[in-house]
Amino acid sequence: MTVPRSVCLLAAVAIVATACSPGQRESDATATTDTVAGVVHVRNTGAVPAWSLKPIATIGAADGPASFGQINAILADAEGTIYVADSKAAEIRVFDARGAHVRTMGRRGAGPSEFASLYSMGWAGDSLAVLDPGNGRIGLMSRTGAWLGQLRHDRITGSGLHMYGIGKALYWMTVLRGERSAASAFARYSDGRLDTLAQPALSPMKGATIVCPHPTGGGITFFSNPYASRPRPVPAPDDRIVVVPGYDYRIALMTPTGDTARIVEKAYEAVPIADAEWEEATAESREWMAKAPGAKCDPVEFTRPVSKTAVREIFHDDGGRMWVEATSRTGFDFDVFDREGRQIGSVASPARHRNVPPYIRGDRLYLVTADSLDVQSVKVFEIKR
Repeated sequence: MTVPRSVCLLAAVAIVATACSPGQRESDATATTDTVAGVVHVRNTGAVPAWSLKPIATIGAADGPASFGQINAILADAEGTIYVADSKAAEIRVFDARGAHVRTMGRRGAGPSEFASLYSMGWAGDSLAVLDPGNGRIGLMSRTGAWLGQLRHDRITGSGLHMYGIGKALYWMTVLRGERSAASAFARYSDGRLDTLAQPALSPMKGATIVCPHPTGGGITFFSNPYASRPRPVPAPDDRIVVVPGYDYRIALMTPTGDTARIVEKAYEAVPIADAEWEEATAESREWMAKAPGAKCDPVEFTRPVSKTAVREIFHDDGGRMWVEATSRTGFDFDVFDREGRQIGSVASPARHRNVPPYIRGDRLYLVTADSLDVQSVKVFEIKR
């Protein structure tokens, strides 16, 4: 994938963000927008308003409905009601805005309001959509648990299999199969209609994965480098697809045909990988190879990047704003951008469970945490601007 770099200015306009909350100092953030060869470049510099998070609820207990086996997804509705998908229990636990249990929806099975593998959730209008690849479907339910129907879904699995709500549309990954080939795409469900949005062809970052066939022919083991950049596509407003093509703080918004429409950048100080962090990240693959000396792994070891990736994940809230989980020297920050790519705020990200995407709606942030024993809880924060 080629992302054009700025070579000449065709048009330029400087936009200075000055909106602040009461008592907050005026921001000196500047977003400079240049159009180069038909591609809009938005360069963000300067300090932005520092937002904060106020804890307002924690859902987690040793027993009862707030005791979770494995949370795979969280959602909230306009009233602040919280929906927690527990895949181990094959249930959706529903809590009010204060964290009190309201009801439990679903059970294990293949019938209406039953789940074989509860992977993800999203809003399809006022209906709750539940991704269940084990049953080969997306179940549609009311907020009280009534079964409303289903959509077909391929029986594909994987830790990165999520649903995305963008405006009134719900997206999820699917596969378009031809006579001789197959290609990844996003299925899109909106206003009762189902169509697809093609994903641009992306090349995986070299060295992101080690593949080890077992020397005795007993299968294949994969190892992932947590510090490798992965250009995983994410749907965005206006039929765009967001990718991070490398280690830099550089975000490309692309069309389904693979053309770059907009590039959002931010001045960023790279964060190095400490020796202890690298040793911990590569220990599993090294230990496995030591126990299987005859394995022909490709590659035989991970290439250590110069620094950590600037961007870990990207999410969108119910207003279409882009939340970028950016690496910092103390952990991660959420940098928030408007739909034009201008940064409007930043807040330190609380520690969260890596496999469960946070959910942002209105002035609430919902995320899943886990303790040292991997016992999960749901945290709810008020976003203070």
